[in-house]
Amino acid sequence: MSQIQFKQLEIDEYVDLTQLQDDVAALAKQQKELAELQKEQLRQALKGEIAQGIQQLTSLAARINALGNQLEAEMLKFKKIASETNKAYCAIQEPLNLKAMAIEQPISHGWKPLCIWQVHHSSVPTVVKQRAVFVLTAKIVDLFQSERERDVQRLAESARCRRKALESWLAERQRF
Repeated sequence: MSQIQFKQLEIDEYVDLTQLQDDVAALAKQQKELAELQKEQLRQALKGEIAQGIQQLTSLAARINALGNQLEAEMLKFKKIASETNKAYCAIQEPLNLKAMAIEQPISHGWKPLCIWQVHHSSVPTVVKQRAVFVLTAKIVDLFQSERERDVQRLAESARCRRKALESWLAERQRF
């Protein structure tokens, strides 16, 4: 081989090596871009999955809360009917001699009627959303709230009547 041919071969090999290095760099760049594109596609797929999940959770939360409200209403109906039925249930248990003596407080005479119903736990499931978090919890159902409100109203009315009577009494005392 001549000297010129040998030098030409070295130059061709050098050019091929440079081209190969450029191709490897371009390939590495494309690999990096492809990896970034795959990450972005995965991120978009996860965002879509999250959006769909949140939509389903919101729908289910609304359904659970609606069912909880219906259940609460049914519990209040149960309590009302049980209270009314319990009056008759207690009356039928009352001994005849207490009725004959017209005793209205059988407990003070050592006799207590059985109750037809009891409340051990009264709550319904509910879902609350706190910022971006869904919390599945229980809501306490106050079956005796109306009675307490009625008692408060009676006490307030009684207090008004006593105050009015006191004011009248004081006005009478001042006239003397």
